[in-house]
Amino acid sequence: MSKQDISKFEDALLKAYGLLQQFGQPAWAKRIYEIGGQLQEGHWDAANTFLRIYGGSGGFGEVYLSANGVPLSSENTELDALKDELFVLARSIKNRGPG
Repeated sequence: MSKQDISKFEDALLKAYGLLQQFGQPAWAKRIYEIGGQLQEGHWDAANTFLRIYGGSGGFGEVYLSANGVPLSSENTELDALKDELFVLARSIKNRGPG
């Protein structure tokens, strides 16, 4: 795994955390924050943790942002791009392993 992938993963986690916190998804924000904390502590399994919460019904991949029941178009576009980036980076980190 490259340090560049780790850095990009951390940056994307931080951006996703900010959007989730700002737009009423505190439970998901907390989970993303925890994964970032794992990574900062050197737990490379953080990528696996992300991949586990990403998929499936009700997973992070299905999260969308809204205000008063109205989807937030530009914010969801940004969040979707971050989710895609996080997924690709997590797979790359997982496949390369520590070192």
